[in-house]
Amino acid sequence: MSSSPRVPPPVTISRASHVGAFDNAETHSINPNDFNLLNISEADKQADDPGAALTGVIETTDCVQDYAHPENPNLTFYDLPGVGTPNFPQATYLEKVNYKQYDFFIIVSCKHFTENDTWLAKEVKKHGKSVFFVRTHVDQDLANERRDRPSTYDETKVLDRIRKNCLDSIQATDARAKVFVICGLLSQTTKFDYGQMVETLLREYPPYKRQAMILTMTMNCKGRA
Repeated sequence: MSSSPRVPPPVTISRASHVGAFDNAETHSINPNDFNLLNISEADKQADDPGAALTGVIETTDCVQDYAHPENPNLTFYDLPGVGTPNFPQATYLEKVNYKQYDFFIIVSCKHFTENDTWLAKEVKKHGKSVFFVRTHVDQDLANERRDRPSTYDETKVLDRIRKNCLDSIQATDARAKVFVICGLLSQTTKFDYGQMVETLLREYPPYKRQAMILTMTMNCKGRA
């Protein structure tokens, strides 16, 4: 009697200064301008669509929330609360968000990375989890620079400066850390480091889950064509 084909377990993704990631975790600090990695990962979903992750000027995540990918039932996003808040202090954060279930963490910020972010990265790595840093809203930084310094504006130099500023704040605790800079607009996810970020995440994914992620990213690219 032949055995049934092996069904891969669901792929989970997660987010908290925000930590965001794939069975994974996205973490984030409470910031009205923080970019929402969950929505950008869902291709065509707009911020006000039903099921889209919440964004706003107040803390919108006070518990772990899951969001199923609209085109891939094997992929679930988890939106995690930010670390270092009264309800989620460092001392109990990992236990409260059930960190063991996530494949890796993506720490997201629209400005700079904080001590809470570097603390989380260090603690998660102690438990064998990979951590990635994502700097969002670079489109706003570029627009401001172009407006304020039109005669000397150089996009490459601005992006390099943003990366360096981010790395300066995290490499003291993680010398090998990388920062991916991406746009905060849902319609412009192919710009800057988005493609490189996806490739890196896929390399870190467990082999038996990687195909589900590749399928999802392919759907997203088609959705933007």
